[in-house]
Amino acid sequence: MGAVWLANHLTLDVPCAVKFMTGEATRDPSYAARFELEARAIAKLTSPNVVRVLDYDVYEGMPFIAMECLQGEDLGARLQRVGRLDAATTYRIISQVAHGLAKAHAAGVIHRDLKPDNIFLAQEDDGEVAKLVDFGIAKLTGFATADGFTSSTQAGSLIGTPAYMSPEQARGNSDLDHRSDLWSLAIIAFECLTGRLPFDSNALGDLFAKILFEPIPVPSDLAPEISSPSLDRWWVRAASRRVDERFGSATELADSFGRALGVVEDVRETLRARDWEGPPLSSSRPAPAPPRTRLSKGLVVAMALAITPFALMLTSGRIDARAPVSMPAAAAAYVHAHPPVAEATLVALGPGATAAPAAPPAAADSEAVATYMVSAHEARAKAAPAAPMAPGSRQPVSAPLHAREPAASAPSADDVDFGI
Repeated sequence: MGAVWLANHLTLDVPCAVKFMTGEATRDPSYAARFELEARAIAKLTSPNVVRVLDYDVYEGMPFIAMECLQGEDLGARLQRVGRLDAATTYRIISQVAHGLAKAHAAGVIHRDLKPDNIFLAQEDDGEVAKLVDFGIAKLTGFATADGFTSSTQAGSLIGTPAYMSPEQARGNSDLDHRSDLWSLAIIAFECLTGRLPFDSNALGDLFAKILFEPIPVPSDLAPEISSPSLDRWWVRAASRRVDERFGSATELADSFGRALGVVEDVRETLRARDWEGPPLSSSRPAPAPPRTRLSKGLVVAMALAITPFALMLTSGRIDARAPVSMPAAAAAYVHAHPPVAEATLVALGPGATAAPAAPPAAADSEAVATYMVSAHEARAKAAPAAPMAPGSRQPVSAPLHAREPAASAPSADDVDFGI
């Protein structure tokens, strides 16, 4: 239906591959419409594993698609040259093709012609990359041309390459879904590993009979040296004739294929092989350090900085840490009414005292006032030794309550400071 030529894109100034319609396709309007749909479908697939479309146009009545120019070889040429591939290389190619297929299927594109010749192994800066090419006979769900043409296929039409066709495709069913592509991808994986096709015949009718009715061979039948029971089990599911028994997506097929080959570790199988009987993984891990550890260190530093000035004041004698003497309300009121003018009066405001001026205490309270209002010099003499104070200090000193010492004699009238 088309021929591919190497060209140079004049606007972008890059090499490109140009696909032209040829032969009878140029005279059939349906082919031209399908060609346009192919260009539109590929252009919407942004995947490193799908060939990239640069442009689409019609020149002198001939449609063409300009695509990125790829350097390398297709998978068909590789198999013809080396015979078969090792497990790691096969998995890498199949997983990359599956990634491109997953993008296509999500966009409503069913390739319908998956085969080694349509998988290009491009040599790029990051290494070899498998890319899907040639969506010429793809089933494009949700795509239509300007005149309403869609890619629907009539029942009974055979489209694709017979050796890679799914059973439903071989029957000519028109309601194919993405799982038909998954069957074809499984056939390609089988061929890469064993170097042979699972269904092969020179006669088309005989080939379809093998695909539809005869027992399906397993990899261990054709290449026992590279096969395993897990690979056979994967193949039985991937190549099931019942569509609903196959893998549900290209990603699921590729992941299961990697585990069957042993190139992708299955965590469940690993734990089972180790006979693991410990506690759940989450509880076996050491508990992480609480985040408040750093906060606690910060609080300790902050508290140390806050306490340092008070500690310096204590050591220099500017603060007396001894408990103050509780004071009657009358004495407190008297002190407020008559502010002391001596060097330091050993009286402190109690919890109930106010700053409002108070009347002089009654004669009955004079004794209480005399008891609690003593000179600073006598208080220092009677109190327990305190830290030295700087000369001329006017800091008030709280008089401690000496419970374990004999009661001192009442002060004489000359030693009492009435604040006058």
